[in-house]
Amino acid sequence: MVALKFLGLFSLVFSLKYAGVYFNITESQVVNTTLDSHWHVYFLSARNGHDYFVVSQNMRMADAASAVISVLDINDGVYNAVGTGPVLNYTWSNTTYDTQVEDLRMFSSSPDLVSSLTSISTFSNVTFNLTSVPKGPNLYDGGSGTFLWSTGPTLEWGATECWTTGTITYKGEEIEVIPEKSVSWYDRQWGAGVAPQGWNWFGIYIDNGVQISVWHTNNPPSNAAFSYSQMFATILYTDGHHEIYPIDQDIQPTDPFVSPVTNITYYGKYRISIPLKETVLDVTLPVHVGEMVDPEYPTFALFEAFSTVNGIFDGQQEFILFQYAQATVQEQNDPNLQTGLGEPKFNLDNSVFTGPWGRPQNDSPATRAITLMNFANTYMSFGGSTSTVVSKIWDLNAYPSSAPVLRNLLYVANNWANPSFDLWEEEESDHFYTRMVQRRALIMGSQFAQQLGYSSVSQTVSSAANSLSQTISQLRDPVRNLILYEYGPVLHGKTSFKDAAVLLDVLHGYTNDNVYSYTSDEALASAFELATSFIGIYPIAGTTVDSSGLPLGIPIGRYPEDTYNGVDTTSQGNPWFLCTTTLAELFYRAAYKYTTQDQQITVTNASLPFWNYFAPQVIYTAGTTYNMQDAHFTQMIASLTGWGDAFMRRVKYHAGTSGHLTEEYRRDTGYETGAADLIWSYAAILTAAFARAQLLGSGSYVATLATA
Repeated sequence: MVALKFLGLFSLVFSLKYAGVYFNITESQVVNTTLDSHWHVYFLSARNGHDYFVVSQNMRMADAASAVISVLDINDGVYNAVGTGPVLNYTWSNTTYDTQVEDLRMFSSSPDLVSSLTSISTFSNVTFNLTSVPKGPNLYDGGSGTFLWSTGPTLEWGATECWTTGTITYKGEEIEVIPEKSVSWYDRQWGAGVAPQGWNWFGIYIDNGVQISVWHTNNPPSNAAFSYSQMFATILYTDGHHEIYPIDQDIQPTDPFVSPVTNITYYGKYRISIPLKETVLDVTLPVHVGEMVDPEYPTFALFEAFSTVNGIFDGQQEFILFQYAQATVQEQNDPNLQTGLGEPKFNLDNSVFTGPWGRPQNDSPATRAITLMNFANTYMSFGGSTSTVVSKIWDLNAYPSSAPVLRNLLYVANNWANPSFDLWEEEESDHFYTRMVQRRALIMGSQFAQQLGYSSVSQTVSSAANSLSQTISQLRDPVRNLILYEYGPVLHGKTSFKDAAVLLDVLHGYTNDNVYSYTSDEALASAFELATSFIGIYPIAGTTVDSSGLPLGIPIGRYPEDTYNGVDTTSQGNPWFLCTTTLAELFYRAAYKYTTQDQQITVTNASLPFWNYFAPQVIYTAGTTYNMQDAHFTQMIASLTGWGDAFMRRVKYHAGTSGHLTEEYRRDTGYETGAADLIWSYAAILTAAFARAQLLGSGSYVATLATA
């Protein structure tokens, strides 16, 4: 959430555990200076199911005062506002915090003038009675609460996280707010400095509990050093420490719109960059409203708007994943869904694609849940709020507009036994890939639900996981020593019974419980049978070294009988980038598991052909076990690593110099073909690279790559 005001300031780069504040906040409530402002903004959830953005401000300059008040219904976009202009008849106590400008009274009923903060408006159409109690540490702008603001010094502090109770009156009905789902930000500013040329101020809530106050003064004085000090961010952390950074002077205002009352141009989008904090925040006004003005005084206007923010904070991508979760809910709430949560395809605006397609695809709810649970666990391990996870990731029943995982898990628990289309979107059956990712989602989900205190859900999901696990053995062919890509009759002409999907199953569905692990006989045997099946059908497999003489792995396609050539299904299939890197990742992960968990390799009748082909330096006998102290063990691990690198090198060889990856590369020429810039091709490269870094002990690789 973001509160945006056309307001602004000065800063150095520093961090302090406790701000060096030079004033008493109780005394600050009754000071008398050139500029004297009490401002309160509320983000409210009400009992009628609607969310509201409410602004309340009394401000005094010299001998005059003004009030601005607004209420925005975030759900239906209805906006009402009042601006009084300069008023000479007002009440402003010099002994306690109690101010009244026309029909807006702002005051404190607590002895310290801070612990209870109330705003009461009786203006028509903007009526409310709201009381806030500060909960967290205060934010002191600039770190000390004092800074230079255009014409002189100013002082400012804020209670950025307040527990809020009370009522608002909307469409003639008095509605109670829900404190547990509401928050408010109180700001106190006073001093000699003013900015008559205008300013921008952004108050930002981040989902990890951090709050940011950003000042940007318009056209500050010409002195370069001073002008830079007008633009800075104060970052308040949950433990109370502050960090202050300069912001990029260009906040990139776009999406202009003009007020019909004042003819002032406002903007619907901004970008705030904090380079030294590796932070880029995109601010968007969902509704182009926020002006509060008395039409008789059009030059005395303030604009304070509800906004949303997405971007990167401190080099982290958490915003994107929260945004993904919310987009997922939007998709799943689409009334035009044809097959429930297994709907496979959506348009760029998140509306459902209603044309012909292979639906349902019931791996989707499982993989969505896995992704978001992994993110949530990482987020909490770095200090992220459990309540944020519940409201933005988990509990769709209580938070129907933001939290998809619970619904996805229950869908999997209730629908895992139903046939659906495979990951290639070609045939409807009971597919190994779908079963494995469903199993992983349910096992993870049971643990995750228990962790969040949802014991009943945990039991439901665990029961479904147990039932599903009992069917996994059906998808193993003991005669061929293969994992079957589906359970049932031969579909799509796959008489070889080989499909790269089964290896993707192992990579995406393994749950660290030795059920079809990276080192299982079934995985190794399937990898050998699949990889060697393409040697005789892809002419480019005859090219075995690159221009530097380094070995190239086997080009890997989806399955030998494939007839999809990237355009239609009337020809011969090609190798796929993602299938080739799948072999690389499997080999890296198998090598890592052997060295860190198994600490030995046992060659069986099922895995013997794999080892004879991929690690021929050793003469193997079925039933032999090689432990970590054995030189043969070291040779076998080196072979797995070397083959993994060779498969990655094959991808690089056919990707060319552009850096772009298509869906496929031609079986005869090796040139790229099929869908351009297929996201899955890039994702498969990354996960294989992550697995290699883990194997080689490059612990910083992922973090370095993420911030490159």
